[in-house]
Amino acid sequence: MTLQELAQKYDVSPGQISQWKRQLLESAGEQFERPNKKRNCERENERERDQLLKTVGQLKIENDVLKKTPRVVTGQSHDGRTKSSEAFRGRAVSAP
Repeated sequence: MTLQELAQKYDVSPGQISQWKRQLLESAGEQFERPNKKRNCERENERERDQLLKTVGQLKIENDVLKKTPRVVTGQSHDGRTKSSEAFRGRAVSAP
């Protein structure tokens, strides 16, 4: 059946049929692709997301451990002397 015959039979313009054909040819592969088959971009995004979630989890664990561990903080006091304090005991010790 020719393009003209199709246009007459379905009462549409030949240009419309040509446009539909072009759209079908451009996207036919996607229309018949298996639903569980993913594009490379989607797979890469999932890999990156998984890596980021893994990193966040590791950082959270490290942060929790550091919160529970007493530590010594050193710095300069206002008068220029070295000052250290034990974070969880609340005592400040000044050194000359």
